[in-house]
Amino acid sequence: MVDWFIGKGKRKSTGASASATATSDDKKLFLDPQYIDSHIVDGDLRQMVLLPPGTDKNEWIASQTLAYFNHFNLIYGAISEMCTPVSCPLMTAGSTVYTWHDDKHKKVKLSAPQYVDLIMTTCQKQLQDESLFPTKFGQDFPSHFVTSIRKIYRWLFHVGSHVYQHHYQDIIDLHLCKHLNTLFTHFIFFSNEFELLDSKDLSPLADLVENILGRH
Repeated sequence: MVDWFIGKGKRKSTGASASATATSDDKKLFLDPQYIDSHIVDGDLRQMVLLPPGTDKNEWIASQTLAYFNHFNLIYGAISEMCTPVSCPLMTAGSTVYTWHDDKHKKVKLSAPQYVDLIMTTCQKQLQDESLFPTKFGQDFPSHFVTSIRKIYRWLFHVGSHVYQHHYQDIIDLHLCKHLNTLFTHFIFFSNEFELLDSKDLSPLADLVENILGRH
């Protein structure tokens, strides 16, 4: 991934109360013309996601996945003080409520910071797993690599959709619109190119995704 991201700080936990979750009237602030086309990179992001000639497809997907993980972690870290169990008691994206599967495979509802922490912790463990993301020469990717990758992309989309739907005003206040939009546009193009997200996964931000795929 092009190194366009400028980090604003690491993700940290906080017990402080924050501003209330966005109301239904301002949830679509990210579609406002003054924000939706704001990006850092002037180049063709759609071309940037294409598999480079001579590059192994799984190697390319693995490297980009690591970059997306790091960038989404930084974006969430920037607004984490405003995303608390008080302000975001459920992990939502508009009317969509995301649930986590516990050790007994039961669906449980968690606050947004709890859910995101589990996502980031689980993704990091998988990204550091040599059996899933091999780094040694001659070591093959496992047969379930793409299945595992798709789960990671769904989780990262959950983080992005929560930020867009409930913390976009925070993103604006922190002057991170260009960063988030560039990250998410690149992420959507890549996911679309390699079929890593289904239409049902994209539904919480269907209007934004349609705009990205149709206008860029």
